[in-house]
Amino acid sequence: MRKRHENLINLLVVEDEDVQRKLLTEFLRDAGYRVFAAPNQKTALQILEDADINIALLDIRLPDADGLTLLKNVRSNFPFVKCIMVTAMNDVNTAVAAMKNGAVDYIVKPVNFEVLREKLKNLSRDIVFEEKLFSGLRDKVELPSVVYRSDKMKKILQTALKVAPSETPILLTGESGTGKSLLARIIHEHSKRKEGPFIDVNIAAIPETLIEAELFGYRKGAFTGAYEDKRGILELANNGTLFLDEIGELALNVQVKLLKSLETGRIIPLGASTEKIIDFRLITATNKDIEQMVKESKFREDLYYRINVVHIYIPPLRERREDIVPLLDYFLKKYAEIEGKTIKGFSADAQALLVRYPYPGNIRELENIVHRAVVFAEEEYITKEDLPDYLLKIKSDNESISLSELKELNLNAAIENLERELIKRALEMENGVKSRAAKRLGISERVLRYKMGKLNLE
Repeated sequence: MRKRHENLINLLVVEDEDVQRKLLTEFLRDAGYRVFAAPNQKTALQILEDADINIALLDIRLPDADGLTLLKNVRSNFPFVKCIMVTAMNDVNTAVAAMKNGAVDYIVKPVNFEVLREKLKNLSRDIVFEEKLFSGLRDKVELPSVVYRSDKMKKILQTALKVAPSETPILLTGESGTGKSLLARIIHEHSKRKEGPFIDVNIAAIPETLIEAELFGYRKGAFTGAYEDKRGILELANNGTLFLDEIGELALNVQVKLLKSLETGRIIPLGASTEKIIDFRLITATNKDIEQMVKESKFREDLYYRINVVHIYIPPLRERREDIVPLLDYFLKKYAEIEGKTIKGFSADAQALLVRYPYPGNIRELENIVHRAVVFAEEEYITKEDLPDYLLKIKSDNESISLSELKELNLNAAIENLERELIKRALEMENGVKSRAAKRLGISERVLRYKMGKLNLE
């Protein structure tokens, strides 16, 4: 009779050899696991996307990828899957390297089934414990500011709550305005350090000449203007969580010093001769392609791997449109109360425009649009007339171009018009401050000024 664990574990076997894959699958099913099998990386990643896998047995050699590449993909996209590498005897060094990159163990071919059984038994016990811990956290969640309906955001919040009790460094990526700061705070509030401080720092908001002093602190007289001792941000985060937003803006020389502090748990304030012990949980965030920055030597590779133990990507609002309507309702109630107005909702045509709009500024832009609409609204429903003019120019997917528009259609002109509209919108959202508008657009201020001159927007 087939055994069954108290809490059934989902296990993925990735093995390209048909006989070996079948033997492993049958043995593990007889041992009481729910088993999925894949002959290559492509199939494995699809299974991981569709099924709630707990443990993955990864062969080092696959037809469409090597085991280290697959491990990296699993660790980046499914951080709570525990990976065991399966290797031939002459690949043991590769397996050891894989463990340094996040694998929990390895086993040598030909597989000793009893050894594998024992390893899985221990891992399963840990997984059951973690699931019970997560269930307890999940039952206590009260997050009225987290408004969502999409499966994508559901998975992101589940991941955040799972990782919250650990001390694991987390890297949050995604466009500006997607809610990275809010997610960081959620993780802190459900961590072991929730009674400690949550220090939220935007690296881009601190002048480059001051960032080192702000992070590490300084002693009186350390430099001109240092009139008294000042504790640094890293010290202020002691026993709590430090959230460094826009980590991609950190200068290379400061990256070196930050990495050393993370590795040693110590800092030396500017002008000091003695070290201070620091102890905090680190969460970082960026809207940049930080992997590309590493390739271009604009971000240190060793620091990248230090902060990117668990990676959570927050998709833009246009990729999770199911969240738009509940967000509109949430912000409508919020700002109607603030402005002292009684507004029941949005008219059908206004809501159609709001749902159709791509929101380059994401949730932050949606919130600003609703706040503005509430201010302008004079009726009990927000209408098209209460919305910004640029929303009225957005065409629906099935709305055709008129013949007059078609005659004037020109690709270069269309691109210029789009650039002009985006720049005007960014400047409006940032109250005309070019440095902030450039940052919102993902370009340098110099490029922004050039484009403004070219497009006659000065």
